[in-house]
Amino acid sequence: SGYVPQRLNAVLDGCGFDLEIPYGNDMIFEAVKADKKRKGDSIDLIVPERIGSCRTVTLTMDELEWLLA
Repeated sequence: SGYVPQRLNAVLDGCGFDLEIPYGNDMIFEAVKADKKRKGDSIDLIVPERIGSCRTVTLTMDELEWLLA
């Protein structure tokens, strides 16, 4: 749940990583549209579920744009 992201952020921050994203959602969406892993109108995203576990989620570009809005 919320514990893992907080823990991960604390570890990364403690190691000196900048955790701010210097790009807006529009710029991120434009970059994704040009991504070579995109298949037509969809893209596969790797989504971390918990430490040591991820899953692949396929989203349409409309779904991704909605999520970034």
